[in-house]
Amino acid sequence: MFDVTVNFWAVVAAAVTSFIVGSVWYSPMMFGDVWARNLGKSPGELERMKKAPMATPVVGMFVGSLVMAYILAHFVTYLNVRSLADAFLLAFWLWLGFIVTVSISAVLFEHRSKKVFFINIAFQLVNLFVASVILGLWR
Repeated sequence: MFDVTVNFWAVVAAAVTSFIVGSVWYSPMMFGDVWARNLGKSPGELERMKKAPMATPVVGMFVGSLVMAYILAHFVTYLNVRSLADAFLLAFWLWLGFIVTVSISAVLFEHRSKKVFFINIAFQLVNLFVASVILGLWR
């Protein structure tokens, strides 16, 4: 196995960027309204979700983003990612092999909305790409 030195500032930057990309992605400017309409929730449930305390989900997602970026930093090093093309290929193969294959079960077995599935997995591809660029170019 390789000896990997991880740039923790790049990991934090990738995690913070994930929040920024997610905030834009799921905003009404982009896919937020379509995503919310297709969650299968009643208008009352959606209103309760908007009013619910956000501290726990935000902290949980930030920790998850840090873990993802830290692990991704290892792949960036193993594969010597140094360009946008390298970052995209890494993001694409991880996305296809892990995100899409795991996420499809929500559509197949839980009968969740295909629109929500596509909005979510597209976000994950963009998220992985941006994080791969940050981690690859800031080593």
